[in-house]
Amino acid sequence: MATGALSMLKCDRDIRKIIEKQARFAGVKLYDFVNVGNHIHILAKFHNRVLYKRFIRSITGLIARRVLGAQRGAASAAGVKFWAYKPYSRIIHAGRRHYQNVRTYMAKNRAELFGAKREWINSSDPAAASLLEILKDWDSAFTERVLC
Repeated sequence: MATGALSMLKCDRDIRKIIEKQARFAGVKLYDFVNVGNHIHILAKFHNRVLYKRFIRSITGLIARRVLGAQRGAASAAGVKFWAYKPYSRIIHAGRRHYQNVRTYMAKNRAELFGAKREWINSSDPAAASLLEILKDWDSAFTERVLC
C-alpha cells in the first residue's frame, strides 16, 4: 500500500508528469489533481468511458511501477501489491455548485498536506475559509517545491 516507504509524495514530480502526459495522450481534460501520499484525487473531464478506462489503466500501472521501481513486464517486487483498492470514480454534474464542492474537498486535502488539522479546516474559522479559497487554485508544481 502507498504509505511509508511507498508513499507517492516521494515521487510527486514524476507522478504529476505521468498524470499530465497520460491525460494529453487519452484526450482527457485535466482540471486538478492532488497527490495525498496514499491516494490521488483527480478532477477531469472524460468524453466517454473508453477514454476513462485508458487513462486509469495507464496511470495506475505507471505510478505503481515508478513508486516500486519496477520495470514493465517484471513481476511485482516480492509480491508487493501497490494499490489496495480499485479506483473510485464519481460523476459530478456540470453545475457550478457540484464542481466547487469537489474543488473545496481537494483544497482540504491540500491543506492537510501542509499540516493543517482536519478539525480546524472544517471549523467556522475565517482563516480556514480563506486558506481553502487560496488552495482551490493552488499550482501543484509549487506544492512539489515545498514538500519535496
